[in-house]
Amino acid sequence: MIGIGGYSFKDVNTFKKNYNICMNLQINSKELYLSHIILNCILNKESFIGMKCNNYLDWGTIEEWEEYRDSYKTLFLDIDGVLFNNCGEYTEIKWGDNEPIQENINHIIDLYNTGKVQIILTTARKSKFKNETIKQLQKYGIKYHTIIFDLFHCKRYLINDYSQTNTYPSAIAINLKRDTKELNEKLI
Repeated sequence: MIGIGGYSFKDVNTFKKNYNICMNLQINSKELYLSHIILNCILNKESFIGMKCNNYLDWGTIEEWEEYRDSYKTLFLDIDGVLFNNCGEYTEIKWGDNEPIQENINHIIDLYNTGKVQIILTTARKSKFKNETIKQLQKYGIKYHTIIFDLFHCKRYLINDYSQTNTYPSAIAINLKRDTKELNEKLI
């Protein structure tokens, strides 16, 4: 028997009954697959109705699930010093007028376009500079999901839990020297 799609059962008791039968019959197999349960259902004259499915993804093993999950990322990116040369409210060059770090911007745009990367921009820029900031981001085609303004100008900590479904380490920190073009090298 081969598995070529997703399956559902008319009720949970049908699944549980056939699961238990398969567990009791399992002799030389290390792992019980859904296909074993389906086969047992078919042998016991349970009916299944076929339906066409598009864009089906199969995570048959935990390793396949982890590989798929790891293809997605949420990035918290500082604006000044990472995407644009650093400046500030009281410097000669003001927020919104600072030069882009084009290599880093290009890399972020490419990542965003995969559809698998969520971009959250972070900044110590005050909210009153929101319009200038958004215009600057639009001018350079920077795509993002949200921006967090008004952060303290200090160390930033990302704290995340880990578990069997979100394995350790679930949070990664990357420190870039200010105004460098290293993002592509550091960010996998």
